[in-house]
Amino acid sequence: MRRQRGVALLILFLLLAVTGLTLFVTAHTDIRPRLDQMQRSQQALRWAREALIGYAVNYPEISGTRGPGFLPCPDTDGNGVPNPPCSTGGVGTVGQLPWKTLGIDQLRDGTGAPLWYAVSNNFANFPGSLTINSDTRGSITLRNSGNAVINNGTDDSAVVAVVIAPGSPLQRQDGFNQTGRASQPYNPRQFLDIAYGEDNANFTNNTLNGFIMGPVRDAAGHVIANDLVLPITRGELLAAVEKRIAGDLRDTLNAYRVACGVYPWAASYGNPLTATYTSSPSLREGLLPVVTALPYNWGASCAGGNAPTLPAWFTADDWQAVSYYALAPAACTPGVNCLTVQNAPAPNNNVNALVILDGPALAGQTRPSGSPGNYLEGQNASPGDDVFERNATSSSFNDQLRIVSP
Repeated sequence: MRRQRGVALLILFLLLAVTGLTLFVTAHTDIRPRLDQMQRSQQALRWAREALIGYAVNYPEISGTRGPGFLPCPDTDGNGVPNPPCSTGGVGTVGQLPWKTLGIDQLRDGTGAPLWYAVSNNFANFPGSLTINSDTRGSITLRNSGNAVINNGTDDSAVVAVVIAPGSPLQRQDGFNQTGRASQPYNPRQFLDIAYGEDNANFTNNTLNGFIMGPVRDAAGHVIANDLVLPITRGELLAAVEKRIAGDLRDTLNAYRVACGVYPWAASYGNPLTATYTSSPSLREGLLPVVTALPYNWGASCAGGNAPTLPAWFTADDWQAVSYYALAPAACTPGVNCLTVQNAPAPNNNVNALVILDGPALAGQTRPSGSPGNYLEGQNASPGDDVFERNATSSSFNDQLRIVSP
């Protein structure tokens, strides 16, 4: 009897083990596809963000006339190209990612749904007289899954654009059932969700009506919004644009030196609203002399050829208001009277000229202003000592410094 009881216990143990193993395998078999879907969605979102930032950086070549920073309108009819105008007033446009215009394949999330997209009215390239520079801010609000505002559409934290992976169909919190995607493929309500009253199918510029990041769960743990939202922030977009512009300025200033034998003198530093942007003879630090350059003006004939000209979009977008320029004495001696750039690769005390793009205003900076400290940070904010600084972008530093020579 005792032996039979032992056999029965052994059989019971084996049954429990098999049941537990089955439950474990079933649970993990269910989780793994969802993780794969999430990873594919996140990768698609990152690719979309990179493509959009690249489009903004290269916009002068795309448009032929306008400066960098502009983003395309969303695609509202599914042909892969924008449908302008968009976000022309307060109410914004939510549509699909214009993949064809971005020069990429159509991106889909882990469930196979197309990516959706919205752009701030301050950065959309619809016809108009918008200007974009370091002081341009976004206008879109973004909330986290707990409904806390992390980017406020009414202040400088507002985002420039959002890309959305819509996920599987749900019944929205307003009662709308997302079962008609095949028959209504361009209706944002068929793809985008609502939670805490924040509806991802629409937004309004410069208000708190924006987007909410999923997944969002109710009190019982059920997913009520599964939109994955990836923002493009003002800081990351403008940092990429400013790097491009700093490179353009380097090339233009070096072309000036090749043609004319010298770099132009700087313009006196002052409030951008009243500055003359005209070279002051022998002045080595200040604003870029975009109006009149000395000793030779832009486009003038020099011994080595004609001086270059700045692109029209540079002044049209007021980039001169958020730029700084410095040069060393001619034939300077490294370590003696050349410019020094801290944190640059050695040797860093032999710099002949440099430009700085000021970046968006940081906490405590007030613009417009005649004080360099309201535009520049760290060592860059103390002019006259020929010492400058490169540093990682942070909440207290966002200058984009480009060495012009050597």
